[in-house]
Amino acid sequence: MCRGRPLKSTDLEKRGGNLMLAGGLGPPRLSRNLLLSPMHRSPFSPRALRCPAILLSMLLTAAGTTACGGRQDGAGQTYTEAAEEAYARAERALSRRDFPLARERFRNVYQTYPYSRFAALSELGMADTFFEERSWARAVEAYRRFVRFHPTHERVSYASFRIAQAYYRQMPRDPFLMPPSHERSLGTALEAHQALQSFLAEHGQSEFGEEASELLASVRARLARHELYVAEFYMRRGNPTAVADRTGYLIERFPETEVVPQALFLSARALLELGEVPAARERLQRLVELAPDSELARRAAPYLH
Repeated sequence: MCRGRPLKSTDLEKRGGNLMLAGGLGPPRLSRNLLLSPMHRSPFSPRALRCPAILLSMLLTAAGTTACGGRQDGAGQTYTEAAEEAYARAERALSRRDFPLARERFRNVYQTYPYSRFAALSELGMADTFFEERSWARAVEAYRRFVRFHPTHERVSYASFRIAQAYYRQMPRDPFLMPPSHERSLGTALEAHQALQSFLAEHGQSEFGEEASELLASVRARLARHELYVAEFYMRRGNPTAVADRTGYLIERFPETEVVPQALFLSARALLELGEVPAARERLQRLVELAPDSELARRAAPYLH
């Protein structure tokens, strides 16, 4: 045991509620450690530092407190428990589609509990509010920021897929009294195509791989129809060179799409007008092999004999 020298009656005596030096020489000079309140007094006093047993006890107590959940927040909650509860409140607001409130609560989580696992999840939650609100550009920016700052997080594949989905949802649709989507600019379709290809290259084996493949097939079909539309436009304008170029690009770039037989037939017509008979026959032969029972194959047959 570590013990200091016990006080003797001759050292101090209590007179009238005050500590006085024996002999009435006035109040003692109290050390700074004695004057400080318990809140400000260092637990590692010189006496404790000189006593290994006391110091070890203090360190073990502090370690035990940390192991049991960290600092306390609120009425008996640990730091992690408080963060989880705050995150749950934000998710409830998101499920009610109260997006401004959800964003405020998610922001509060990652600002108040930056060292919890819910901080990163709240950044993802913020991105989700923009996605559900159809604020596509802000959603893409938020998801990309999450991927950039948390590249090893378990939900990176989710954030990456949401980026591709955001581009896909911006693609033009076919509403009533509007030109078909393949007749309009498809800048967002090209962005969706690139995003989906990148996603499948990096996360094709994830739980979102199958859906991403279906979306990519849909985008590629849309792009192929657009190329065919442009080629038909040039054919009506009497520009066989442009027709051959656009159909050739379609056939090479989107060979699995359903419009390839039409592209082959149109390409053959353009090549015949340009005097490139062997190339035209090759296009027609591919058409017959690809869709032997189609009307286009029947029309192509006389040119192959």
